[in-house]
Amino acid sequence: EQQQQRRVGTSSATGGGDTARLTPPLVIEGLLKRIIDEQKAGNGDVSITADLYNVAIEAWAWAAAAGGGGADASVSATKPNSYGAPAALVTADQMQNGNEKRTAGSSAASQSSGPSQALAAARRAAEVVRSLQAAYETTGNEALRPNSHSFLAALGAFTRAACFTSTSSSSDQATAAKEAEGLIHWMEDLAEACKNEDAAPGTVAYSLVMNAYAKSGHRDAGRKAETIFRSLESASLRESASALEGSSDEGNGRWSRRARSTANTFCYNIVINAYSRQGRRGGAVDSAERILTEMENRYNATLDELAKPDVVSYSSVINAWARANRKGYGAQRAENILNRMEAAGIVPNTITFNSVLKCWAKSRDSRALFRAEALFRRMERLHEEGNADVQPDRITFNTLLHTLANAGKAQTAQRAEFILDRMESMAEEGNSELAPNLFTWNSCIEAWSKANVSYSADRAYSLLRRLIALQQDRKATKRDRSVRADRMSYNSVIFALSRSTAPDAAVRAEQLLGLMEREEAQGNPDVRPDVYSYSSVISAWSRSRKQGAGKRAELILERMEQRSKAGMPRLKPNFVSYNSAIGT
Repeated sequence: EQQQQRRVGTSSATGGGDTARLTPPLVIEGLLKRIIDEQKAGNGDVSITADLYNVAIEAWAWAAAAGGGGADASVSATKPNSYGAPAALVTADQMQNGNEKRTAGSSAASQSSGPSQALAAARRAAEVVRSLQAAYETTGNEALRPNSHSFLAALGAFTRAACFTSTSSSSDQATAAKEAEGLIHWMEDLAEACKNEDAAPGTVAYSLVMNAYAKSGHRDAGRKAETIFRSLESASLRESASALEGSSDEGNGRWSRRARSTANTFCYNIVINAYSRQGRRGGAVDSAERILTEMENRYNATLDELAKPDVVSYSSVINAWARANRKGYGAQRAENILNRMEAAGIVPNTITFNSVLKCWAKSRDSRALFRAEALFRRMERLHEEGNADVQPDRITFNTLLHTLANAGKAQTAQRAEFILDRMESMAEEGNSELAPNLFTWNSCIEAWSKANVSYSADRAYSLLRRLIALQQDRKATKRDRSVRADRMSYNSVIFALSRSTAPDAAVRAEQLLGLMEREEAQGNPDVRPDVYSYSSVISAWSRSRKQGAGKRAELILERMEQRSKAGMPRLKPNFVSYNSAIGT
């Protein structure tokens, strides 16, 4: 009975209907609607204010972060009613009908509506603010004048919608960033026209719009964010000029109550991040470094701590070079930024070093291994000297292993295996964060598979058997047993065997293929053989001098064809498969 009473009470508070289907923003709007109705009925003890509406705006902002919250872009109205309250609020019946329509929608539409609903929620937040401003301008009721919290909450809603990433589509995220920019321009116009001094954007407001562009995936996000940043700089200069003049006349009065605008380090970093996220797009990484240079020059000229580059500034530019994939040139530029960082007295952290290591690992440059090992030693030295922020972690070790694997030499493969053993030892000593994961094992196996020496296949095979044994060792920790060999683990070893001249190389390669097939049949899709697996075994038989090698290669080819016809078209033999079979 108590639960039923609570349901009835909540239903009555929102004007009727089943509130179980109403999301928080709609429930809040329903409660505001009741206050308006009470005021209209003559209840002098209740009044509607901008602060009450801010609760609804904030609710829609959080709904935007969650992907919608029941927003319906079709709900709109901006005319103030006779009590000075915006008519933008939906009635209880509209709320219930809207939710019924959404509930009746197909599941496919629901799955594709994530960013759309997030954008609709942000638009709803902005709509309430615009309605409040219209009501204030019409009635002159100060209680309804949107305050700075109103405007910031609406901007924050668009920022959250721009960052919403539950689906692969980014068109609505880019639209959210554009509409955030439109909202802040409206705010500037209101302040300029002396219609609402609280609308004048400050640092936080501009930062929200810049961040919306940075996170939106907009193809021109960097330039857009920088344009907003320049508006912030202009606002800051106007404030400074006004303060120097000591003006208090009506012409300058519009700036007297505005939030302080400062182009600070945080704002610079957002612009750098926006360019960094553009990856290889034309000039993005160069623009990111240009902004960093601007920060350095400004700080060196003014010693303004508010604009001093920090670890985020430098790390973001390094990350931009990592994403740009400019090979050796980009890796060298990233390391130069690291050196500039230290010269400026900014202590790099593990993430910073890892980004530079990543640049060299991806560069395929002849200097990559030398530079990566030098950076690794530099990290260890800094940590030994007492820098707790710089300590090689699993990402550091794995990135170095990847670089060693790409070198394709027996000496580097041996170093890779040494690092694997070292990581295992450190994990056993209590540093569980350095325990080897599957990438660690696969990198070491790959290093031997590429070494192309007489014993490389044996070493790769030995590592794979060691990994499989670890999975089955009951004495091993749960963490170690969770690292299971996958298709790449097997394929690397099979590839090494296909290049080996050992008498039993082809036999072992086919045994591994059979093990993969059995694992797959037992429900492990991670080891499902692919065309590369089968083709490498065929290639192993083509190099074998064993009697019947040609027949074995032909049987493997037939297995591929059978599986391809049985519903696995990706296993259809390709040019390499047939050529290897013919070569036997």
